[in-house]
Amino acid sequence: MPDALRTIQIQMMSPHDAVGGGALHARGIAQGLRRAGLRVTLLCTGDDERPHDPDYDEVVAARPRSWPLLWRWPPLDSLPYWYRATARSTAQVDAVIALSPAMAVAARWVRHRAPVLYCPAVLDKVEHPLAPRSPLKWLERQAFRRSDAVLFTADAVRRAVEALYCRLRIPWDICPLGIDHDHALAVSRTRAQLGIPADARLLVTVGLVNENKGQRYIARALARCAAANWWWAVLGDGPDGPAIRRELRGSPIEQRTLLVGKDPRPADWLAAADLLIASSRHETFGLAIGEALQAGVPVVLPNDQLGRALSPLAEAVTQHQLGRTFDRCDTASLCEALTRVLADQSELTEMGRRAAAFARSAFSWDRYAATALDLLARAAARLGKRAAAAQPATPGQSRAREEAVVSETGQRTRQPLPHGRGADLNTMP
Repeated sequence: MPDALRTIQIQMMSPHDAVGGGALHARGIAQGLRRAGLRVTLLCTGDDERPHDPDYDEVVAARPRSWPLLWRWPPLDSLPYWYRATARSTAQVDAVIALSPAMAVAARWVRHRAPVLYCPAVLDKVEHPLAPRSPLKWLERQAFRRSDAVLFTADAVRRAVEALYCRLRIPWDICPLGIDHDHALAVSRTRAQLGIPADARLLVTVGLVNENKGQRYIARALARCAAANWWWAVLGDGPDGPAIRRELRGSPIEQRTLLVGKDPRPADWLAAADLLIASSRHETFGLAIGEALQAGVPVVLPNDQLGRALSPLAEAVTQHQLGRTFDRCDTASLCEALTRVLADQSELTEMGRRAAAFARSAFSWDRYAATALDLLARAAARLGKRAAAAQPATPGQSRAREEAVVSETGQRTRQPLPHGRGADLNTMP
């Protein structure tokens, strides 16, 4: 551990006690860094200015307010506020780990000497649809250009970023996120208590119910190809719930579809599941997929196709035979993947065994924290060299440089001006 890096601040745009992917991301990094002996603080959103959280040594919460001149261009409207919040909370911080582009940009503006590591937790617009000059795309591009290092969760994310934004000229690395194994395996309810028959094939989808997650496409496919013993449980809430009901109306699986909503114990559903279905348009990792693999549940998810879908774990699922992939928005492709996976019970069981073994070896918060710390050390070294090169030379250093040039070339090529602040390149001996 570098001596210069003792206090690390993690910055995220969600409350410290949120249950979403960003909060789990921050909490996992903090646990890994604290086990490595570092002090970890958190800058997040919230009403309580100094909330207590045992996962961090200190928590600073701020409520971003829209800037009057920028209210037409979210999320730029809160950028000046994050600039001020970062300036107030990073006085005793040696390095910053930013999980959102606005925070990465604000941290670089405030802390010129402290390394900033950008760990993109959300890249909602990474694959295409925004206009070239949209504010969010500009902000994400600035985050990649102004940060001192970037840590990706998969090579698919790096390829998408470089194809959309720019070729990275700063240190970067790739490391999957960790999984809270205790949380993923904490089962408290049986399948019968969940209301699922013993002989049913339970398909589970976890996440916000919205256009990006694509539950509508899953409903459309299940309405066409669901067998008589298939059940579908949708965990999460969002605006697409009524659309799912419309897609299933009149189909055989309509009565066997459970819109569960938010459930604080998703591990119960994963333990009872035969298969996890994911249909997101873009993911920077997919914690629900990782937790399903940890629980020994095979997965069906979209192929990683630049411009159409960003699925960081698709390559691992295909390479290690942990499930099946399909072409996103192609109902026939999803139907074929589901039918092939559920047709052979012995192969399904073997996929689950391989999934659990893969998750145990691949997902580790300690490894992720060590990779982040290594990138911060490399970034700090680059900043130190840059600062040393920018310092003006003293008169003695200027004379030494001049003598070195004379000894190498045999003639004087420049005459230092007083105090070493410049040189007359045209001065001859």
